[in-house]
Amino acid sequence: MAYKVRHPELSVLKSYLSAKGPGLNPTSRVKSPPLAWCGSFEMSASSVCELCALFYPNSVVSDRSKDNMASVTPQVSYVSTDTTGFLEMVISKLGWSDLSDDIVMDVGCGNPKIKLANHLVNLFPNVKQVICIDKNSMMIHYLKISKRPSNIVYQNADIENRTTLIKWEGQIGKVVSTHCFHMLQDQKAAFQNVHDLLKPDGEAAILFCVQSGYVGWHCELRDDTKWNKYYNGNAPEIPSTQFMSIDDSYYKTML
Repeated sequence: MAYKVRHPELSVLKSYLSAKGPGLNPTSRVKSPPLAWCGSFEMSASSVCELCALFYPNSVVSDRSKDNMASVTPQVSYVSTDTTGFLEMVISKLGWSDLSDDIVMDVGCGNPKIKLANHLVNLFPNVKQVICIDKNSMMIHYLKISKRPSNIVYQNADIENRTTLIKWEGQIGKVVSTHCFHMLQDQKAAFQNVHDLLKPDGEAAILFCVQSGYVGWHCELRDDTKWNKYYNGNAPEIPSTQFMSIDDSYYKTML
């Protein structure tokens, strides 16, 4: 198989797929719909796009992802997210026009390449403040020392842990979050904390996937007795809905 893969876990999985037989040949499967693609995971490479397509044939693939998967010799790089489009859609749908009196919280700011807060400030330079939180303290440290607008602040906090959020309860005008909630173990607690953070007239807009192909192939590799000896255990957190069959009523009941 003529693929350049620089990530060791991907190399192992490529071999795993080859061992499964010709029916799992990436060059044949990725060209034939339906394709599988979790468009929300962030730690991504074009190679991973292919692997998600192989394991999860009933999901949805974006045009960008198709372009990534079509490469015969993919290079490891972060996959473009839907963050910018999502934010602009939210602004239009919810009628955001003046945020000069609003504190906005970006939940799970995480990957510095996404820069949701920066895009928000570009659109609303007079926003009172954007508080970006993430439970990864090392990531927050990195973001704090990076160059940023003066009205963006970074804080170490966990949306699932109310004790880390109490100081902001009832003060936040808008909550936004992209590519975070599908990685949470207790989504109900997280949604409750978002509610408690908001002012009485506050609004929240959250983008996440219900099931992740990225998590799925980690689990496949971890549980395979032939290949798990090569697995280094650096697995993502598994969404609480990963192995469930759910529809809209699931979240309507939760909320």
